[in-house]
Amino acid sequence: MLNMITVFENIFGQSEGHPALFRELCRQHDLDKKTRKVLSQIVSELNLEMPAMIFVDPSILRAGVRMPEVAESAELLRELYEKWFGGAV
Repeated sequence: MLNMITVFENIFGQSEGHPALFRELCRQHDLDKKTRKVLSQIVSELNLEMPAMIFVDPSILRAGVRMPEVAESAELLRELYEKWFGGAV
């Protein structure tokens, strides 16, 4: 069973889904384990069906900064926000 994740065939014929895209974007941005974990927590807490949206929708990181579950990483999230979207949260 695939739960709520849409599966599609990429150009190489491999079965990939939204979690794979999230992992690949983490790799492309060279994110460390702690940062990946914090982003995954935000995705989970917000119940996002498309985890990769955290890389393109600034409102998701803004919401993450205010989450008590990741409060100890708020500064890290502010730095990511500034790097990816410009400006302060």
